[in-house]
Order: sequence, then C-alpha cells, then structure tokens
Amino acid sequence: QFAARDDDLPAARQGSDAEQHRRGVVVDHGGGLGAGEFAQQALDDAVAVAAAAAGEVVLEVVGPGHHGLQVRQRRLGQQRAQILNNLGTLFKQQGSYDKALDCLNESLMIHRAAGDKFNEGKTLGNIGNICMQQGKGKEALDCFARGLDIMRSLGKSAEEASLLDSTGQVYAVQGEYAEAMKNYEESLSISRKLGNAGAEAGTLNNIGGILLATGKL
Repeated sequence: QFAARDDDLPAARQGSDAEQHRRGVVVDHGGGLGAGEFAQQALDDAVAVAAAAAGEVVLEVVGPGHHGLQVRQRRLGQQRAQILNNLGTLFKQQGSYDKALDCLNESLMIHRAAGDKFNEGKTLGNIGNICMQQGKGKEALDCFARGLDIMRSLGKSAEEASLLDSTGQVYAVQGEYAEAMKNYEESLSISRKLGNAGAEAGTLNNIGGILLATGKL
C-alpha cells in the first residue's frame, strides 16, 4: 500500500539502474514478539516502509525541452502527497502528533501547488483532527473552517457534513454547546439528505452527548 513501484521511471531505469533510484526496507524480527509487541512492531514497520516510499518519490527537473515534464512532476507530487498522508495517519496512531503534522503539512503544500482543492480540503480536515486531539481548539477550528469552504465550493456534501461534525466536537469540548449543536444539526441534515446512515448515527450520538451534558436527556 505504501511502497508503490515508480512506474513513471523511463524503461531504461526500470532495470538495475532503478535499484540506485529506490531505497528498500528489510524487516526481520526473528519471530520472538508477543501479541501486543507484534501489533506495535507491525505499526512501526509500516511507518518505516512509508517513510522510505516518501523518500523515493522525488520531483526531478531534468531541464527544458522535455515533453510531459510538468505532467510527470505533478504525478510524482501526488504520489508523494498520498504517501505522506498515509505516513501521517500512522504517526497519529502511534501518538506522534508532531511528526504526523509535519507529514500532513507537507502533503497540504503539494496539494495546493497542484491545485488539487479536494485533497487540500481533506488534508486540512486531517490536520484539524490532530489539533483537536492535542487540545488546540483554535487551530482545529481554523483548519475545519478552511476545509469547509473548499468542500462547499466543490459541492462535496459528505465531506462538508463530516467537517461540520468535527467542528461541533471542538465546540463541545470547549463547553460551547450552542455552537456545537448548530454544527451537529447542520451535519445531521446533510447526512440525512444523502442517506448516509452511518454518519447520521454518529452525529446523533454526539447530539445525545450534548443533551446529556446540559441535563436535557
């Protein structure tokens, strides 16, 4: 999933020369891990593979006059951005939030440079979620608001509903229950229109939490 082969390399580079272009990761634990240790080690291994993959996707400028160079650069940039997103998710699961944010912020810059508004909005949401887990409510709300603007401009209703729900969670943690309910209700309305039962159930659960906290349940 993470260390994808670079099929953009010219045919001459797909042989022995390509070995100098890529880096490999060898994992050997000798079979001596317990269940909990194995799970953690598997996560660590995934991080190592993703990190190596992120390092191998390099944007190269080989000089003027090369047809398709800009397209190739864009494709490689998108590959790197996706790998960085995966790596950020793994670091988040490890609780390494600063490393996760480094990956996601780099991914965000790549999406912006490529004019990829959808993935820019998604990455802003991912950054906001980490900020929320770190207790950085202001930063989280800013990311969610920018992501919302993008998703609304693109007409991406499901993503809009998700970001509204996340925004409500920040307000709920801050004790701003009226603002939390406002965002939850808007999210709920969109999810119902889309027929997204899973998202609807999640938002209803969050609304229940507000009602419980305010003594209305």
